[in-house]
Formats: sequence, structure tokens, C-alpha cells
Amino acid sequence: MAAVVSPRSLDWIPGDQELLRHYDDMTSEGLLIGPESAHYHTNVLRLAQKYTYLRNTLLSTAALHLSRSTTRNAHHATQHLHHLTSALHNFQEAISLPLLRSASDALIITSFLITIQYFSLPDSSSLRPESSWIYSASPTRLSWLSVQQGTSALLGKFRPHHCENRMLLHFSPPKPSPRPSPNSSTRTLPDSFFTLCNVTDPMGQPGCHQNPYHDPVHALYRLLPLPTGRRSLSKYLHFVSRMYAPFIQLVERNDHRALLILGYWFALICGVGEEVWWCWGRARRDCWAICEVLNREAGEEVRDLVGFMEGACGFEREEGEENRVVRSRDYARSENEFQGVDCD
Repeated sequence: MAAVVSPRSLDWIPGDQELLRHYDDMTSEGLLIGPESAHYHTNVLRLAQKYTYLRNTLLSTAALHLSRSTTRNAHHATQHLHHLTSALHNFQEAISLPLLRSASDALIITSFLITIQYFSLPDSSSLRPESSWIYSASPTRLSWLSVQQGTSALLGKFRPHHCENRMLLHFSPPKPSPRPSPNSSTRTLPDSFFTLCNVTDPMGQPGCHQNPYHDPVHALYRLLPLPTGRRSLSKYLHFVSRMYAPFIQLVERNDHRALLILGYWFALICGVGEEVWWCWGRARRDCWAICEVLNREAGEEVRDLVGFMEGACGFEREEGEENRVVRSRDYARSENEFQGVDCD
């Protein structure tokens, strides 16, 4: 039986050892994509030895977390920028060449980790709902979402064989099961959600259906029955590979059905907990902002489906003066805790 690879036993540049140790600690606590199997974790480290774009992406991810959670944030922010710049350069070179099956794991994991970094909010001032992209008129307001499209494109290129790959199974949700009975306690997507989005066909081949809501709605249907919390986070990431350009265009227009779909995904991520530093803040903020917009502007058939999101992010539908004080205090607490604990 092969020995388990320890990060300390790998051939890394000495100056990167601090970041590597932090990456190892962070992932062992499930603070990146939830609990990682020994097989997945060991192979990611092995691949990072071989592929510089993955190595720099691991290091930039660790540096980003340290920049948010230690008093040496300026130093770690510099490290993050250095490694991310190198990672993006190497990654761009790699995907400009013919894509080899042998590199598929490294490329897709790199893509996932890059999207994680762009998903993360820049600072605590961005936590308030009014700072959400939903209220912005900037032409780059969805840049964080556009980055996710790289993962979809890569998965599409490797789809003929990636389903047989054990590493990528770490991110794939289970196959959809029969719809539970009305009296079942299993969480599921309401029938009215499918009706609202006119999703009537089976899931089929991803990225081929003319209905832009088809793929993300089916993705949600597979995700909702999963256990709430961090152990399902890697499965939640599967959703980004089901957001194709026509759907993104609807989000760009603040289309109510597209916002509802995205809001349900944010609601799922709200359940992973504040400790998951890169996603919880954005998910809660944007879930809250979507609740505000839909309750104010959407039709009754959409508003009737917002309750799941409200419960996940703590939104108060009837927002009087008292609730506004609670909301303000709640977000102030979140902002104060944004820096997290000192990891030095």
C-alpha cells in the first residue's frame, strides 16, 4: 500500500512552506470545499508538484485566507497577488494548448480554486446587502460570476471522460432520486418552481437545452436533498458548471426567475457556516439582497417561493423599524467578525 503523501514531504520552495502548511490546515478543517477525502487531498498535492498553475493557485488561496484572518494581512495580500498572477498566467498558457486528458484533473481543480478566490468578498465593508451587485449599475458587476464560466467550459471539454474520474466525483452530486412523497421530511425543490421556470423535460445533456433555466433548475433539484452544512459544500460547487451564458444574461438583467434560482443556491451556501470564509459572506449578503428585490418587485408566483431563501439568510419580509435595527445590528456583528481568528 502506497504511503500517504504529506505536504511536508513534497518538493516545495522553502519560502512557500508557510502557505503550504496553512493550505493543509485549512483544508483539513474543511474550510475550503468542505471535508476532503485522503485520496482527493493527496492527489491534489501530487498534481500541484507537477503543474505550476495548480501549485500557484493553492498558494494564492492560502495567502488570501491568511490576508483575511491575520494581523499580517498586508504581507499575505502581497503573497496572494503574486501567486494568483502567476497562476492565471500559467493557467492561460495551459488552456491555450491542446487539452490533454492527463491534465484534466489539474486544470479543473485550478479552475474551481480560481473561482473561489473571485467569489470571495474583498473586505468587511462589502457585507452589507446594499453593496450587492444587484443594486449596482457597473458593467463589471457580474465579473465574479463570469469567472465561473471557465469551469463550465473546461468541464464541457473533458465531459467525455471526466465522469469516470474518481477525483471529480468529489464535486458531483448524487443522481436525482424519485421525488419524495408530500409527507416526507426530505428537502426538495417545489413543483411550482419547475412550473414557474417552464422546466418540463428531463435533465438530459448539459448545456444543450433551449430553456436557459433548464440546467440550473435541475442542478438545484439534485442539491436540495443533500445534508445541510459544510459536508455538502463541494457538491454545491457543482452548480457553477450549470450556469451557461444565456442564464448569465438573464441574471445581468435582474430577471426575477434567474435571481430566484441564484438565490436558492446562495441559500444553500448560507448553511455551511461563517467559518467557510470565502463563500458565506457573499452568499448571505446576496441572498438577502435578492429577497429584498423579489419581495418588492416580483409577482406573487415568485414571492411564494422566496421563503426558503428568507429562512437561510435571516431576512425579515415585513421590515418595520424594529426589524431594521435587528438587521443593522446583525450585519454589524458579521462585519466585526469578518477578520476571523488570528492564525499565526
